[in-house]
Amino acid sequence: MNAKVNFQIPEQSISLYNTAHLRDIYTLAVNISAHTQTLLSRINKATLQLKQHAKNLNTNSYHFDEVEDLISITSLLVEDRLNSFDVEREKYENELQSISLPYTPEDLFDTSSLIYEAIGWIQTMLYQIKEEASLAKNQIEKSIHCLVFSDLENLIYIAIHLIKAHGYTFYIDGEKYKAEMEE
Repeated sequence: MNAKVNFQIPEQSISLYNTAHLRDIYTLAVNISAHTQTLLSRINKATLQLKQHAKNLNTNSYHFDEVEDLISITSLLVEDRLNSFDVEREKYENELQSISLPYTPEDLFDTSSLIYEAIGWIQTMLYQIKEEASLAKNQIEKSIHCLVFSDLENLIYIAIHLIKAHGYTFYIDGEKYKAEMEE
């Protein structure tokens, strides 16, 4: 009467993450926002220098007003996102100090998607700044040599590249978490 019992423990079908994972996502978002803020400050400085140079040459400097306005709006957007991301990062940092809770791929997908969307808005604004700077350059290029614009253009390209690369990172991570949710 030796009966065999087939006993199997079901595999865990959902990967679990912890508080540190969410904190790390928000830390990256805070760092990206801070770097973007620094680049926007440099873009603004380069714009003001070009505007002053145009004034010194008795050229209409009003072409830079739209660029300055877009920089200001983008800076406010980045600062708002930076503050929001930092609050969330602090929340998970504090949670990590007391107890590390489990999170599902859905939680990380939602977070990555939210940050990806915010980065998308910032990227859109940077492209608008690029477009307006290009229009300003074209409108006064007879008075000011195009090489004078290189610092501004390079800073804008760097900011766009930074945002685009990190936005893609959040997109890929979000897709990874989405695939885990569907398993």
